[in-house]
Formats: sequence, structure tokens, C-alpha cells
Amino acid sequence: MSKIVRKDTDSDGVEVNIMYAFGLLLRRLWLLILVALVVGASCAVITKAVEEPTYTSSMTFIVNNKSEKDLSSSGDNSVSYNDMSASAYMANTFVHLMTGRTMCNAIAAECKSYPKTADQVAKMIAASRKTDSSIIDMTVTASSPEEAYELAQAVKDTYKDVVQVYSGGSIHLCDEPELPTKPDKSVGTVRNAIIGALAGAVICALIIIIRDSARNTVRSQEDIQNKLQLNVIGEVSQVPSGERFYKKSTHGDRELLITDKACGFAFVETYKAMRTKLELLNGRRGYKSFVVSSAGANEGKTTVAVNLSLALAQNGYSVLLVDADLRKPSVLKNLGISNLSGNGIADVVNGAKNSSDAIKYIEKYKIFVLAGDESITDPTEVLSNAKTGEFIAAAREKFDYIIIDTPPVGIVADAAICAKYTDSSIFVIREDVFPVPAILEAVSDLTQGGTDLAGCVYNISTDRSKGGYGNYSISRRRYGYGYGYGKHYGYGYGYGSHSGSHGKNSK
Repeated sequence: MSKIVRKDTDSDGVEVNIMYAFGLLLRRLWLLILVALVVGASCAVITKAVEEPTYTSSMTFIVNNKSEKDLSSSGDNSVSYNDMSASAYMANTFVHLMTGRTMCNAIAAECKSYPKTADQVAKMIAASRKTDSSIIDMTVTASSPEEAYELAQAVKDTYKDVVQVYSGGSIHLCDEPELPTKPDKSVGTVRNAIIGALAGAVICALIIIIRDSARNTVRSQEDIQNKLQLNVIGEVSQVPSGERFYKKSTHGDRELLITDKACGFAFVETYKAMRTKLELLNGRRGYKSFVVSSAGANEGKTTVAVNLSLALAQNGYSVLLVDADLRKPSVLKNLGISNLSGNGIADVVNGAKNSSDAIKYIEKYKIFVLAGDESITDPTEVLSNAKTGEFIAAAREKFDYIIIDTPPVGIVADAAICAKYTDSSIFVIREDVFPVPAILEAVSDLTQGGTDLAGCVYNISTDRSKGGYGNYSISRRRYGYGYGYGKHYGYGYGYGSHSGSHGKNSK
């Protein structure tokens, strides 16, 4: 019997696959954009609400390398290239003079309506030289247009007295300051909105990755072998391009079947490979009867059970497919059969029908089916009845293989009961759905009666090594367990949730 080893993953740390993380964020791109927009807009609104408007009055000066005295005495207004270069060089000196301590003191002394200190003035004025020119732009920024204009006028009135200490050149006012008519454009609002949007998106991305990493689910065959210490008998890839499948499919509302070529070559060949492994188990150990179960709902175990039966039948074996999920029978639905009714194996155990009448041969698929379309109220009592074991033992002598589809073992005890009557069991694990501890507990329940575990089917896998995250339209809408209840733990029959216990009515 396969040994279940619970590997302690607490000390392994968090391992992040870059391609997987990229695909995960790509699938959550809508959430990242939404968070970025909300946070960015919030930052913009808050900034606009708390930020006071500012007003700027500007003026322009031009620098000449000749002093006032030289200009007035020579009367020559011509300017050479050397004069232009010298004037541009001197402009840097005047920039410092126009914003220095002396200038700030002079401006502060002129401000009567809006008194200011030199330090306050220094924060409100700015000057810069235009590139490759001797022109200086000077701005005065204040909280009101009148205040900005008064400071600009103070600059105009005092600059000549301040710069006269520099006798090597002269500076002249070109553009007079004006009273600002509208507030300055707020760079802070746009800047804060962009920073907030980026920060929101990054934090959201980190939360998504950390939460996903902490889930400790199965995401590869290696996870099954390393974390669960279990053998994998097959990996069923997710069927790509959902809409194309619907257009090509010839079987209406049924599930994926290997008899439908629209499912693709890889899907069909995977089940043929698993068939070979069951044949080897039959040859080596005489295994003929198998229970198929999973930790929870929507993992595709019924699809696996049905397709394994079809694959075996295609090789000429007489196969009996039993639907032992008496709570929510779905085998007939998967096969697209609607003209059968009853309770399947429950009718045989309760004596309502004999086995020869209850078992139907489906000519289209070349398999024998014992299934119903109605749920019953006491499935555990029916399956634990000795007649159930007797029926399976008798069927084992008549058929080459018996495949039994059961409810999730991680939720109810039915699968564990059926496993006692069979040679081996097959456990279906859907990619990235259930946490490792829940899977380990479910496998332990399935094998606790001494039944051998043939192996696991790694179901609905994606090829992350090539960035193939794919579209989950088929797996969610058509390839799942088909119960229509919660994704993880709720079976929907009044057994409670899977939290520390399986909620089984008997065990």
C-alpha cells in the first residue's frame, strides 16, 4: 500500500516561480488596474483637498558684459560673439545675486501689505538662466495673486541696488511683473496620483503573490511526489481554447470524453497511457476493481472515472462503470444518457432490481453501466450494507474491470466504504485547488481500510514552463465535478464545512 508521508513544509520557506507569478498577476490584471485607479484617484482627491493654490508672478532680465557706465559712454550698441559669451557667463553670477541673502533682505524690507522675513522670501523666489543665453527668468510664488505681485514689485524696485556691487557687467529688466489671474497648475496632484496608483498596484501584486504562495496547493507533478510522496499515474492537461471546443464538439452539453476528437490528441492519449498502467497492475497484482475519488468537489473525478472506463473498453475489455455517488449521481450526465432512471446500485442492494436488470450495456461506448439519475437519502447505509460488497465481488468475476465513481473522500465517508470492496483506488488531484494537508488527510481516509492506492491523476494541469496559463472556461464550466456548490469545502448536503474535520455522518 502506498505510504503517506506528511512532509513538514513550514521550514521550507516561500518559493516563488517567476513565470507562475507573472501568469497569476496577468490573470488578476483587472484587479491591479482597479486598485491602481482607486488609489490613484483617492490620492488626487486628497491632494486637491488639502493643497492650497499658489500664484506666480514672473519677470525677465537680460545681462550685458558691459557696465552701465561703459554702455552710456561708448554709445556703441553692437554685440560681438565674445560679448555674448561673456554675458552668458556673467548671467550665472547675477542669478546668485538676485536670490542671495542681501536681495531677500531688501525684498522683505519693501513688503508692507504682506510682511515677510528674509528666510520666507528665499523660499518664494527663484531665478534661472536660459540655456546658451544671457537671459534670466525670475519667478515669485505666493498663496495669493496680490502677495505674489507685491513681492515681484519689490524685486523690481530693489534689484539695481543689490547688483551694483558687481561692477563687471550690467542687468536690465525686460518683462515687467504682472498680477497673476489664475492659480498655478498643481504638479503635486498629478504626481501624487501617479505615485499612489503605482504603490497601490505594487502592494496589491505583493498581496496576491503572498496569499497564493501561502495556500500550499499542488501545482505540478513534482509537488505530488515531493509534498505528498505519492505516485502519479497520469497528468491530464487543461483543454485549451474553450470556444473552439464548443464549436467542434459533437456531444451537446456532455462532459469531455475521449470518444470526442474535439478534446484533442493529448487528452485522449493521456487516458490511453493510464489504461496501460492499469493493465500492468492487473497483470502483476490481479487488480480489476478501482475506486475513483478526490479530496473535494470540482476536481474532475467523474470525468476521470468515465474516460478510464472508455479507454479500457476501447482495448476490448468488458468494463463495468458504477456510479456510487448516490448523493449527486453524474455518470449518466457525463455520458449524455437521458433515457435511464432509478437509483443504480442502491436498487440492487435494496432488492428493487436484480443486477442483470440494473446493469445496462451502452452500445455506443461498449461499456456496462450501473448508474441512476436520482439521489437517495441514506447513501452511507446503502454502501456499507454487506450486499454492496457481495455485488462488487460477484461483478469482479464477470467483468475484466470495474471502475467505481464515488463522492469526494475529503467530505463524506462513502468513498472510503467503497474502497474496502475494491482492489485499489485512484485519487484525483486538480491543480492549485486544495491545500496539501487536506489532500493528505483525504488520501489517508481513502486508504485507511487497507486498500492499495494505485496512484494519483494530476488533473487540469497547465504548462507553466511555457507560460501556458490558458483559459479556464472549460475546466470551470464543463470539466469539473458538477455539483454547483462551493469551490473548496462545501458538499451541500448538510454535513458542514471542511475545517479540521470532514463533516462525515459516519466514519
